[in-house]
Amino acid sequence: MTGLATATLFGLIKNHLQASNGQQHALISTLAHQVQFIHGKLPEGVWAALGFGAVTTFFEGIGGKLKNALSAFHVEMPQAMRHNASVVAPDEKKSGLAKWWWLIPLLALAALLFFLRGCNKEATPATAQVAAPAVASAPAVLVNEPSLSLTTDKDGKAVVTATVGSEEEKAAILSDLKKVYGDAVTADIKVDSTTKPAGWLEKLPDLLTSLKLPNAELTIKGNNIEIGGAATDPKLALLDKTKALFGAGYVVSQFDLSEAIANSKKKFEDALAALKPGSCTTSDVVGAMNTYAFNFSSGSFEIPKEDALEFGKAVTAIQSCAKDAKLEIDGHTDNVGAPATNMELSKKRADSVRDFFVSKGIAASVLTTKAYGDSKPVGDNDIASGRFKNRRIEFSEQK
Repeated sequence: MTGLATATLFGLIKNHLQASNGQQHALISTLAHQVQFIHGKLPEGVWAALGFGAVTTFFEGIGGKLKNALSAFHVEMPQAMRHNASVVAPDEKKSGLAKWWWLIPLLALAALLFFLRGCNKEATPATAQVAAPAVASAPAVLVNEPSLSLTTDKDGKAVVTATVGSEEEKAAILSDLKKVYGDAVTADIKVDSTTKPAGWLEKLPDLLTSLKLPNAELTIKGNNIEIGGAATDPKLALLDKTKALFGAGYVVSQFDLSEAIANSKKKFEDALAALKPGSCTTSDVVGAMNTYAFNFSSGSFEIPKEDALEFGKAVTAIQSCAKDAKLEIDGHTDNVGAPATNMELSKKRADSVRDFFVSKGIAASVLTTKAYGDSKPVGDNDIASGRFKNRRIEFSEQK
């Protein structure tokens, strides 16, 4: 502590003398200005503990000595000190440095007070340079199932669409298709980071090899696999082979379009046979007609000849059970193709059915049509059986 006070004291003296070009009276004048400040800051108890007696008595003596020292340099005493200096006894004559002994405690006190004054000032905290925390990208939530759809035409050329979760999986599928079909394949494979890993990818090459035949269909969605078209030929036994290839963790099924149409035809005929003339209602007729699946060719709105012959039976039912009823004919499609194209196609198909009824004697005034395109699916558009269900004509009674 003594070393700190000494260093501070002499540092202050040095700086002041340099600022005043070494003039002694400038230092004394500065001390005179500081006396009042020091006097007010030191309580009696502290001053007595330092061995200087009463505060007032000491500073009155100091004031007189400062006045005498300044008069030697023809400098007036500061106004604030004149009152205290007026009661001081004449200075004793002393020689050498002894007569300046009183400056030592005063300088020490001045240095101490300068130090304390600086400590009392509130330090302005430096603004911390806080780096903005790095925002970690949240991992994508895997909610979608990986899917793949494949169809081959009569020449065996394949058209493939798929959605997987990574570029690596996409590259693997393209490589497998190239190995099996060569250049006879068109593929549209999308990468979606919210798609789960394709667990079936490892066994895809063997599955594609077994389906390398004309008019075959394959749909994979998650752990569900469906084969269709020529792949359902019982002689090929592809259903059993695919089940054995993928094991118990997968649901493997097949969709036979011809079988689906035959089943639809049977349901329609059974429903018509159940209608009783005289007691049947419009609701009964509408229910029967909605069991029928029109087998429109892809992109076509013309009613196939076999459908025209079969559905002609509904005209008799309408005339017997719903002669004065107003019917709405709604057209629907699957999601293959652009939505606008599907909307237009569904309208044309509904209009074709209306025109068919009109040609059979049903009044056009009781028939209206509406198009829905692919907006109201009743089946899964990712599999062939679902798309078959979505390509439909629906009837409803208008009140």
